[in-house]
Amino acid sequence: MIKGMKHSPETIERMRQAHLGHVFSPEARRNMSLARIGYKPSPEAIENMRRSKMRCNLSPETIENIRQGQLGKHMSPEARKNMSRASLSRRHTEETKEKMRQSHLGKKNLMWNGGIMHCDRGYISIKAPNHPYCTKFGYVREHRLVVESCLKRFLKPTECTHHINKITNDNRPENLMAFRSYGAHTSFDKWGKPAKPGDIIFDGRLLKH
Repeated sequence: MIKGMKHSPETIERMRQAHLGHVFSPEARRNMSLARIGYKPSPEAIENMRRSKMRCNLSPETIENIRQGQLGKHMSPEARKNMSRASLSRRHTEETKEKMRQSHLGKKNLMWNGGIMHCDRGYISIKAPNHPYCTKFGYVREHRLVVESCLKRFLKPTECTHHINKITNDNRPENLMAFRSYGAHTSFDKWGKPAKPGDIIFDGRLLKH
């Protein structure tokens, strides 16, 4: 084929029809793979491929038909293994990783529950990404936020909160206490020892009902 020459749409369609149902032998596939080792498409070819994909916009009905056709289908173990091998050498750029991370944050996440997360042992965490002591996912225990709102300051990481009635999702101010250290809280809660002066920094029992 002469360089720069392009096939007509009719020729392309005939070529496509001629290859329908055709299966390459393992040897032919291996030769084709070896022939492309070290091959890099030119910037013009990459741009043409990108534009051709942009032109292939599927209608919502077609997308839905494709989705419905894939429901309930499972890949064979061999297909999964091949996909895994194909992705071994792939490495996402830092920019792509950031875009993927941003696409799953907050309301974009399928597990988004309004910024409220129910944790182990009944505790409730609230989304507060600007809190100085939030987790790496931006959450803070609700009972700590309630005590902080009463004290008008942030609790230090060494300061510990306590549920008076032992119900960990009952975060009413009158059901909460705060101790200056975890040791003081353990002595009061586990061993039943009276708190020393200065150990309690917030006591919900003193609030007026």
